[in-house]
Amino acid sequence: MKQVDAAMKNLLKDKEKFADLFNGCLFSGKQIIHPENLKEINSEEVFVQRDKEAKGLNQVIKRYRDVFMEYVAGDIHFLLGVESQSEIDYSMPIRVMLYDALSYDGQKRNLEIRVNQKSGKTYRSKMTKSQKIYPIITLVLYHGEQEWEGDKSIYGIMNQMGMEKYNIQKYIYNYKINLIDISKLKNMKNFQGDLQYILSMIKYKYQKEKLQEYIKKKEKELKQLDESSKKALVELLDNEDLILLFRNTEKGEEFDMGNAIAELIMDGKNEGRNEGRIEGRNEGRIEGRNEGRIEGRNQGKIEGRNQERKVLILKMSKNGMSIEQIAEVTELRKEEIEKLLENGE
Repeated sequence: MKQVDAAMKNLLKDKEKFADLFNGCLFSGKQIIHPENLKEINSEEVFVQRDKEAKGLNQVIKRYRDVFMEYVAGDIHFLLGVESQSEIDYSMPIRVMLYDALSYDGQKRNLEIRVNQKSGKTYRSKMTKSQKIYPIITLVLYHGEQEWEGDKSIYGIMNQMGMEKYNIQKYIYNYKINLIDISKLKNMKNFQGDLQYILSMIKYKYQKEKLQEYIKKKEKELKQLDESSKKALVELLDNEDLILLFRNTEKGEEFDMGNAIAELIMDGKNEGRNEGRIEGRNEGRIEGRNEGRIEGRNQGKIEGRNQERKVLILKMSKNGMSIEQIAEVTELRKEEIEKLLENGE
């Protein structure tokens, strides 16, 4: 899952997609955040607590955000962060609260730096009344298979015994996280460009039929995704066969995302297949797949396969894949592949 989170992190380092995410989630698609006004800043948050009794030793707290950017435009100035989650983290309210607290503390420490006009040396002095810090907004972007069942506030993970009895809730701040569960996003039109299609594909990642329906509906748009979006989407869909197909077409012909995914779904290659069985194929189609293995070929013929499969296999061959590699991906016999390549060239 770390690889999937890393893919999301790299995707959102693109300022256009980062701005699109915030505009879609916070402003219902209104173009409030403009990518040209974004600046990526150091995601490392550090807090140093000096311990006088420890003979000069300091306690250092370090945390690293996934993506952190500063937005400055006119009278708007704030900091925006995103945390990618492919798994449920029940401590998320504490994590986000700490990230934000360290970021606010970092701003405070920067404001406290002074310069001696005579010597030019820097020194520290406490914040003044006129000095202000900038607001921080952190989104938790969840794209896991299970429904998020973690709490979204400090209250939810807090032992509340005695709180109501002694009426102390009003003295305890209930810090809340901004959770964005991709599987529950409704109006995808709030997002512009490639991000709309990437989030939609992730939304249906674990729903085979809906994913296939979406692919058919958005076939044209998926073909027009830029290369960085295709790469990110392949990694986020986390399908080994799809990754292999992409890697073997990166330096060759244009990678057809829609056809490749549709082919894998048709073959039952994704995780949602029903014990690998596919029925109802026409002549030459796969019958009686058991645990991903092909049985019952019709004398090695593949005349009944549709044109998309032929095109896909020919592309794999043209992009340097050996017959053995193609056989591993498609689970066709070598003799069938050789005959297809001979007839298709």
